[in-house]
Amino acid sequence: MIRRLVFMYLCIMLTSCTTSNTALKHAEISVAYIVNPRLEQLSQQDIVKVLDKIKLVTQQRLDLKLTFKPLHITSIHDLFQPYQQKIRSDAQMQSFMLKPEQHSKEVLYHGFIAAFDQLSLEEIIAGVKNQTNSHEIDTSKSRQDILQQIAYLHIDKLIKIKSIKVKYDHKDLLQDDLYNEYIAWDYIINQQSKYDLIITNQLIASAEAYYPTVHTSLRGGITSGFAAKSHTSYDGAIVMTTYPFISSTPFFQQARGRNYSRQEMIDTIAYTAVHELGHLFKYRKHYYDHPGCVMRPAPGLHYLEWMKEVKQSKKCLKKHDTYWKDYFSNQGS
Repeated sequence: MIRRLVFMYLCIMLTSCTTSNTALKHAEISVAYIVNPRLEQLSQQDIVKVLDKIKLVTQQRLDLKLTFKPLHITSIHDLFQPYQQKIRSDAQMQSFMLKPEQHSKEVLYHGFIAAFDQLSLEEIIAGVKNQTNSHEIDTSKSRQDILQQIAYLHIDKLIKIKSIKVKYDHKDLLQDDLYNEYIAWDYIINQQSKYDLIITNQLIASAEAYYPTVHTSLRGGITSGFAAKSHTSYDGAIVMTTYPFISSTPFFQQARGRNYSRQEMIDTIAYTAVHELGHLFKYRKHYYDHPGCVMRPAPGLHYLEWMKEVKQSKKCLKKHDTYWKDYFSNQGS
């Protein structure tokens, strides 16, 4: 999901939209499958099935026909290596990245205070209540107390995620390699011009002191997918991680409610990707008041329940504003 609101307003001032993507009927996109060999992964055949499902659902829900270029498979090392030195040497990016440790709680809390200065208490509570673990936050408290609870919960969960042992090497799930950092992925997507859609088995779970979000924090910093500016033909790209959908670890099994079958993994990943494509190609924002709409975010990691709700509903006919039109500007046709 989109987390770069802070930068959207700069884009509005610096760019102008030359094409209305809401009328876009066909898009040919390049796809990469980025693999971290340490982690559980889908086969190439499964990824092809994900793409086939994305194609079908995108046509049904967004009136957009997709054509995929040949799938490119590469390692996460090859994707990150050209950018790692820049990310590690950038003082601002480094200051934004918070480590999964107790000291980060107060830093994230103050980040919430700054980021949500204009957000009403009602909106904050609505963000909490949309999550399946909303009971972990006492919303009867003051605004500052609620924000502190959310920040503390974020770090507590992220510490647990970090300490999950990987079967491949028996080491912690999160390593000091930037692979799990949202900021690192966001930076790479902004710089690259090769891929319109990236699917990866790498977990993206982190904490950032800039523009934190309630829904991400209640999950422990887990990002299922997001859309960001990029130097591609459509001026933006999608990243989808398969890890939260396929991990058999107790933490993720509990967060989802159960383990998924192979077909359920394929289908839920595809539907979530279509949600992100709605941001990129139709400029749509999140709609919490559109039950059954693909643009209503999945609550927590309950992807299967969300997908079933969407599948049982016909195409959403409610109004969808072109909210990201100025963010994803200069689009191709």
